[in-house]
Amino acid sequence: MQRRAFMKAAGTSLLTVPFISSCAGESGGTGMASPEERRTYLTHMLKELCTDLGPRPIGSPAYDRSVEIVRRELSLAFPAVELDTFTFPCWQLLDEPEFTVGGVRVECRPSHGSGGTPPEGITGVLKKSEQPRVVYHVVNPAGEPIAHIAVSESWVKGKAVPRPYHYYYPEPGGIPVINVGTPDAPLLEQALAQKAPVGLRYQARIIPDTPTSSVIGTLPGQSAEELLLFAHLDTVYCSPGAHDNTASLIMLLMLAHAFAGKKMRKTLTIVATSAEEYGYLGTKSLAARWRESGRLDNLRFVANFDSVTWGPELLVMTRDEPLKAMIRTIETELGLPGTRTFRDMDGLDREAKPFKDAGLVCPGMVVDANAEDDLKTICWHRPEDTPDRVPPETVETTFLLFREMINRLQTV
Repeated sequence: MQRRAFMKAAGTSLLTVPFISSCAGESGGTGMASPEERRTYLTHMLKELCTDLGPRPIGSPAYDRSVEIVRRELSLAFPAVELDTFTFPCWQLLDEPEFTVGGVRVECRPSHGSGGTPPEGITGVLKKSEQPRVVYHVVNPAGEPIAHIAVSESWVKGKAVPRPYHYYYPEPGGIPVINVGTPDAPLLEQALAQKAPVGLRYQARIIPDTPTSSVIGTLPGQSAEELLLFAHLDTVYCSPGAHDNTASLIMLLMLAHAFAGKKMRKTLTIVATSAEEYGYLGTKSLAARWRESGRLDNLRFVANFDSVTWGPELLVMTRDEPLKAMIRTIETELGLPGTRTFRDMDGLDREAKPFKDAGLVCPGMVVDANAEDDLKTICWHRPEDTPDRVPPETVETTFLLFREMINRLQTV
């Protein structure tokens, strides 16, 4: 699409278009030819998606705005861009949570999707839980649970982080669930032993049938055979998500611009998925839609990118030996810095699992990274996950690897 036509269709003012559009040719994209261009693009997009918008949980105005930004970028690169829109029960946190243990305030993060308390809050005492993933119940005088308390895993270094509702309930709602950090576990144990009072207050609501969208960009090839690369666009409600998962998604947008206008043998599709943090609802919707249309049968390769910037050691999860060999060959021939390690697991797992459940059978991989210098333990699902912590060199290396991989997969 030409730039003028895109601007008219998108209804976006020139002042809001990133630098990439000023370099766009008649094909609608740029080649992302130099490391300098790519670094500038990364910096700009991190600012636009993370710094300017902040957290963007699905159903929020910030998430809806991010959909338009990604649709704009894909429209500048690919001739076919569409939204996969579906509805879901949207959870909203209405106020700042307060959790006290024996009169001491403790940091907590409510589970996104769990029910809230009455406006006045709840009080009770702690009881050990036998429920999976729940360490304590808050119980009333009758001994009935009125809230659940989970404690962060030790690797999170004591930070309270939110977990989605489906860790605890099959459907959104239920009694309140909060997560606290590991340093506060001794205080909770003391309160349990002494039957000290605990209090919890936060209000939340669930809005049924709220629309949200994934963004799908397609560069048609000479055949219907299709390569699919995707990364989730949403974040948890308390984090701008620079590592999880904005930088990975921006890397895919860089690939889209790099292949803009090129003739492809196989169709290349790049998707920014919705609701990864809310139970993979985006890929569940897309898998069902593509199974019904028959498009699922055309997929020949699937790659799920999630938090590839935690460290220079890229972690590739797949059991497909030819894919592993291809990566090893590329990294040797290009002299890529850092290391790539492999974990022998299903490449159609995590956010790609709905495609497998829908009947997809093709090579796949999940691309992540091993954390360096405790970066992940500091930032994951936290307000600290900000753009200044993203290493541009990791994005650059991942871009170079998968740009070459896409070229080679065209002939396999």
